[in-house]
Amino acid sequence: YKNKVFKGISEFNKGLKIHNNRIDLCLDDAMEPGGELVDNQWYSNVISRAKCATRIKTISMGPFFYYDNYLFKCSDGLRFYKSTPECATVYVYHNVIEYPAAIIYHAMDKVAWNDPELRKLIKPGTPGFHVFNNIFICERPFSNSSGIKPNFKGDYNLYTSDKEPVFTEAGIDLHSLFNAKPDFVDLANGNLLLKEGSAGKKAGS
Repeated sequence: YKNKVFKGISEFNKGLKIHNNRIDLCLDDAMEPGGELVDNQWYSNVISRAKCATRIKTISMGPFFYYDNYLFKCSDGLRFYKSTPECATVYVYHNVIEYPAAIIYHAMDKVAWNDPELRKLIKPGTPGFHVFNNIFICERPFSNSSGIKPNFKGDYNLYTSDKEPVFTEAGIDLHSLFNAKPDFVDLANGNLLLKEGSAGKKAGS
């Protein structure tokens, strides 16, 4: 096992697709992608009433793609959890996420398995994450329980909240829309297409 850490444990996990699932009332993480997810795509899932809708956790091998998901009425929305190697590239895009904090850093000052040798080698945060073209129905863009400043790459998102200085300082979301209304066709009945004239229409990259 020691010889295989970060060297290909999950050789049969390559290209895995997790999609079109409906998850409701989950007492922990509804979706928890982690480990070796080479060319994995998790998309078109609908999640509600979970303790944490999606925890993207210690992804050691990518690229990993998380897109076209709808997260709402959960106790926690999109959580980035523990630091991983920058080479583990992650793409988060075209999602609609409803939660008071759009993106959450949790335990980012720690690393996978809290191994002391790994801690020396891994840069804290999520420098390999790309967060683009999402709609965040939120009260604030970022929440942080770890003290690590956000260092992901993000832009062309829509937030219903104000922008915070922490994003400006990090060069994140320079072209994103803040205090914007997405104007869905019929949110109550699950139609998340944007109306003509919506602030989010053609606002992505």
